[in-house]
Amino acid sequence: MFNSEKLPPHNLGLFRLEKFVGRAEELEQLRNLFKRSPVIAITGPSGAGKSTLATALAVTEASRFREGILHITATGESHLGFYDIIRAVEDVLATGITTHPISSWPVLLLQQLYGFRRLLILDELTDAAPDTVAKIIRLIHKIGPGGRGRFILVGRSLPKALLKLVGDAHLVLDGLDVAAVADWLELHQEIYPLTPKDALQLHKISGGHPLALKLVGGLWNTPDWAMLIDLVSVQRPDDWSARLKFTVTAALAYLDRTCPEASQLLTEYSQASGGGTIAAIESSYWRPPQNRVSLKETLQILVRHGLLMVTPNQKNNRYFIHPLIRRFLDKTWYANLKKEEQHRYTMAHARYYLTAAQKFTRLSSDQWPTVSYNWGNIRKGFSYLIARLEDELGMSLELLPEQTALLIDAPTLSYSSVDLDEVLILLRDYALALRSYIVQRHPPEGHRIMLSGVVASRHLLDRRAEALIAITLGDLAYYHLDYSTAQILYRRSLPFFKEVKDHAQVIHVTRNLGIVLRGMNRLDESLKKYHQALALAEKFNLYPELATIQTAIASTYYHQKEYQQAVDCYQKAISLDKKNNNEPWQAAHHNNMGLALEALGQYNVAIEHYRQAVKFHKKVQNKKGLSITCSNLGAVYYQINRPQKALEQYGRAKTIRDSLGHWLDKAAILHNMGHIALELGDFPQSAAYFTQSKDLYLRFGQTNLADEEQLMLEEVAKRQKAEG
Repeated sequence: MFNSEKLPPHNLGLFRLEKFVGRAEELEQLRNLFKRSPVIAITGPSGAGKSTLATALAVTEASRFREGILHITATGESHLGFYDIIRAVEDVLATGITTHPISSWPVLLLQQLYGFRRLLILDELTDAAPDTVAKIIRLIHKIGPGGRGRFILVGRSLPKALLKLVGDAHLVLDGLDVAAVADWLELHQEIYPLTPKDALQLHKISGGHPLALKLVGGLWNTPDWAMLIDLVSVQRPDDWSARLKFTVTAALAYLDRTCPEASQLLTEYSQASGGGTIAAIESSYWRPPQNRVSLKETLQILVRHGLLMVTPNQKNNRYFIHPLIRRFLDKTWYANLKKEEQHRYTMAHARYYLTAAQKFTRLSSDQWPTVSYNWGNIRKGFSYLIARLEDELGMSLELLPEQTALLIDAPTLSYSSVDLDEVLILLRDYALALRSYIVQRHPPEGHRIMLSGVVASRHLLDRRAEALIAITLGDLAYYHLDYSTAQILYRRSLPFFKEVKDHAQVIHVTRNLGIVLRGMNRLDESLKKYHQALALAEKFNLYPELATIQTAIASTYYHQKEYQQAVDCYQKAISLDKKNNNEPWQAAHHNNMGLALEALGQYNVAIEHYRQAVKFHKKVQNKKGLSITCSNLGAVYYQINRPQKALEQYGRAKTIRDSLGHWLDKAAILHNMGHIALELGDFPQSAAYFTQSKDLYLRFGQTNLADEEQLMLEEVAKRQKAEG
């Protein structure tokens, strides 16, 4: 039914479509809703198949969304948050949003949805925080009829504000009809002892809800069958949520009585977030029983009874617990365990998923999506450890950045618990493993995990770990423009690396101090730090560092308008790039050299360096860098009175920005093109450029810039009138 071979970039759980039946009428209804609304909703009771239907719709409509389909849900124990959307976008599309300040994320995300044929499925929205709901609504409103991005909102129910937004573009999902249940039975005849003639009775008991079908099928003709009938029959016929709850109760009771090892495994595994492989389950949750029933057999029992889902026909099958069953277990069975048992299970989970977190350090950032499906479990692991540490400290580590330095400069703290050492060791190792990820992706809890890592490292007397994690805290402070805290943290880490003669880290931290001082506009002090780092890199023959430092020095000179000195430094950086065969940096350095030469009025030489930058940008396929350099070429051609060449280069830059979804950058380019057309006396074309620019600025909420474009439109009209 579904052709999944030619899907666009996506993270859909296609396992849901295995043995998919029915829903033809619902799919057609949703497709019609999509034709007239950019956002539609699917609601209904747990187990009705909402996520499966949304996945089926996405695959059916895939040709409309050739630039990406994302299924986004909550991770860990928290409700769906705005960061979950950002994280999924980065994992699937690698847009670079998280390299920008967090305050700019909403508008950057909007740009990625406005101009591209992309679909976002936002799942489990029932309990989404008001702030998240508000951001989603703003995002949808801003896309509006002119945008190509589309949304499917999924939940047992939706917050009132989202329901109002959706209006009648809303499907309330019920169970499958009797005919579809008969088809379902035929597909599952190897698992359940039923035949199509049992479809009517099965439909009556289960309501046709896919989850209930599995649960009821697993109990069919068992000794607990009568209990199931009794539990379900006393509920209101139309209250399928209550009936499903008692169906789950019956299935779990039967499992507990007939296969206690499966019951125990399910109780522990209910604390996992998302699916897990057999290796993960065996390492973290499996306690081999005395009768030696195998893990594989136990998992098969759980799948047969509808208590686990499994991804089919994959090399490494993953097992999932339905959210309804997870919530039920968490509030009943798991909640009734002793604290010691809960601690033991959660520590096993934290140990295992540390190994997943450590993969982030061994992979390049473009490979992180191969690990990122574990992010929910990684979060759960370190969140529990942090909570344990906070209990011992008697304080929260959710501090403001400026409070960070005060805490980590405090004397070593004492702890009352004698079994805390493993918690501290794991915290330290999680912090070390996630340093690059947290600086590049900026999850909301990043500051807290790094701070806990510093505290843990100090208690363990691991000075290297403490210094390395302090650097990461400094990076986070710098990212949030808190330069004074970043400076304190960098300075605090430096003595250790000097003491142990770790020259690479000394150079790295010294250069970072220069970057911070430049951010504080203390340019002379910044240059001093850069030159210190440069001298050390030359002394210890650390050649890869030299080009980076020369670039920092050149950039500072350029900022000081010492353009010739900037040119000299960029030339040295380019020579080092050639020796290191570093083509991406050659592109950047040739571009920056062009800027410095342009400032000196050496336009023709600047053009040659820009052309070199274009060559290297193309070679390494850096579209953003290529667009920047083309814009620079446009500017320099305008300076030397070659307006047609300027328009040509700006046009190339605009086309590239279109493909990247950088609409505000495109607006700026259109503004420049409008000025050139105005100087050429092409008033209609100039007005068209300024109008396009104004519309984009308004679309993305940049009213001040839109006002400037309006002034330019008035100027165009004035000149056109003056020339008759």
